[in-house]
Amino acid sequence: MAYIKKIVGKNRITFRVGWRDPTGKERIQHFKKKTPAQEWKRKVEYALDTGKYWELIEPPAPAPALAELSLAALAEEYLRTCTREKGYAVKALVLRALLKTTALNGARTAAGITYTDLVHFKTERLNTPATRSGKPRALATWNNELAVISSMFKYAKKAKLIPANPFKEEEAESLKEKHNNARLRFLTEEEVPLFLEACSDHLRPLVETALFTGLRRGELFGLTWDMVRHGKIRLPGWLTKNGEPRTIPINERLLPVFAALRQRHQLKSKYVLCQENGQKVGDIRTAFQGACRRAGIDDFHFHDLRHTFASHLVMKGVPLKVVQVLLGHKDIKTTMRYAHLAPGYLEAGVNCLNDLGASSKISATKMLPNYSSQKERGQSLRPNPLNFIGAEAGT
Repeated sequence: MAYIKKIVGKNRITFRVGWRDPTGKERIQHFKKKTPAQEWKRKVEYALDTGKYWELIEPPAPAPALAELSLAALAEEYLRTCTREKGYAVKALVLRALLKTTALNGARTAAGITYTDLVHFKTERLNTPATRSGKPRALATWNNELAVISSMFKYAKKAKLIPANPFKEEEAESLKEKHNNARLRFLTEEEVPLFLEACSDHLRPLVETALFTGLRRGELFGLTWDMVRHGKIRLPGWLTKNGEPRTIPINERLLPVFAALRQRHQLKSKYVLCQENGQKVGDIRTAFQGACRRAGIDDFHFHDLRHTFASHLVMKGVPLKVVQVLLGHKDIKTTMRYAHLAPGYLEAGVNCLNDLGASSKISATKMLPNYSSQKERGQSLRPNPLNFIGAEAGT
């Protein structure tokens, strides 16, 4: 939602309209009079609600000829088609960064890109550090970038913006990198209170909600009071990652947290977790990293709060199927990454067959050699494995 703030200066009064664009970036514009400020606020809110934001801010230029369409122009056109999709902000950041590379420079024509260019692009990305510290780019990061580029070219071919898609199915698969995505960092029972105590006042409710519900970052930031009813959080499909609605009961630890938040913010914001001015939560990395540092907790990311929620459920014996539903996993395979944490889960699996065939009169002891009778006959008590060779042939 956009807002208007009256700015009183020494010699004049202006009106500032502020809002966040689809990438999450704070935007402002000043007006000399209140009426045009109100009109602009309405236009921005309508554009954000209808997915036409970039058309309002950056009206599309006349479409260039097919052979002249640059990669930069293709990227902007593609982004306009997915402003309402989940992950739009990530796509925008990825494309704008990738178009600065040598292999896929934004000035190049989209129709001139070949599979060889994609191979060179892969080499360039994997040899370029992901951060200023020089840390190498993770293979998972490369695969995510590849998926965004591939999606853009698929759209371009379908929209007839390019004559051919350089991403043929088998070739696209060859560009992917196999990687181990089994990172599973979670807070221990001893670390949880340390971390909560280290959180600032505005960060702690956010952390507690993530810790006791397992909500993803986007679900937390988009959580509104109309989704909290009768002791349950009911997420609509448009907010969840897999597009399916999900219900999470609010436990006893979280109820007083929500009660305090409702008393504090409900009158000035529709968001459960918001800033002091009622605006939607923005970037919390600095606050989160500060809490980790004060608590002495290393290698811990915000998404690991979701891992903490799931891991402790499994360790306390909650069935994996229940954990799957609470986390909103479409595939049980995703939830199975927590299976090894279940106490005695392998033993429990085989022991459930203990009663299978219990009423049968067949005893396993009847299948063993009768050593006592062999001893009475003076035969060796050691079974001879050769006795079974050729038994069926009568030798």
